[in-house]
Amino acid sequence: MDVFAKTNSIYLSTLNLVVGFSVFILFALLLLPIVSSYINVGGGFIRFSSLYLDITPIEAIAFAIVGLLSIISLSIFITALISIVKLKETMDHFGYKKVIATFKKHAKDVFYFMFIWTVISALVGTILSAAGTPLWVSQLLIFLIWLPALFTPQIMVLEDYNLSKALRDSLEFTQKHPNGVLMYLGTGIGLVFLATVIEWIFGNVFVWEHKIIGLLFVALFVVPYLQMLATVIYVQRYHLSHTRHHR
Repeated sequence: MDVFAKTNSIYLSTLNLVVGFSVFILFALLLLPIVSSYINVGGGFIRFSSLYLDITPIEAIAFAIVGLLSIISLSIFITALISIVKLKETMDHFGYKKVIATFKKHAKDVFYFMFIWTVISALVGTILSAAGTPLWVSQLLIFLIWLPALFTPQIMVLEDYNLSKALRDSLEFTQKHPNGVLMYLGTGIGLVFLATVIEWIFGNVFVWEHKIIGLLFVALFVVPYLQMLATVIYVQRYHLSHTRHHR
C-alpha cells in the first residue's frame, strides 16, 4: 500500500483515539506561548534580555517547569501515536487501554530523547546568539541537529531500543532512505504552510477565534499525521527488505 494511503487509512480509522490523546498535545501547545515568551522556539535559543534582566530566579524556575511539562505532554502524545500505528500492523480493533499498555514503557525513553535534544538545541542556539550568528544560520544548524534523529521515537517504540541504539539506527535509516526523509519533510512543510493559510483566512473573519481553529488543526491533524507518516515510512523498511529477499 502507498505510504500516504496507508497513513490516511490509519489516521481516519483511529481518529477517535487521536482525538482522545490530543489532550496532551493541546496542553503542550497551550503552554508553548508562555515558554516562547522567554525562549525563541524557531531559533531554539534563550533570549538573554528576558532571562537575565526581566525575571527573577523563581520565575526562571517556573518557566523551566512549564517547558518540562510541555515536553512530557508532547512525548506522551507522540508515543501514543506511534503505538497506534504499531498496533494497526497486527490488530484491526483496539482501544485506549491497549494503546496505553503498549506505549507506557516507551514514553519515558521518548521523553529522555525529547528533553536531551531540546536542551542541546537551546544550548547551541544560545551560544550562536551570543556570538551574533544570524537567526537563519541558528535555525539551519538546529535543524541539522534534529535531522539525523528524526525517526528516533519511532525506533524506540517499534524496536524497543534504548536511546543510544535508537539514535544510531535513526542515523543509519536517514542515510539509507533519503526519499523517506524528503517525503516526511516535504509533507511537514506543506502542512505547516496549510495551517498558516487556514489561520490567515479565518483571521480575516474572526478577532481571536482563528487562533483556536489553528491550534485545533495543528493538534488534531498536523502533528498526529506527521508522526503517523514517519512511523509508516519507517515500517516500510521491512517491506522493502522483504521484497528484496524474495527477489
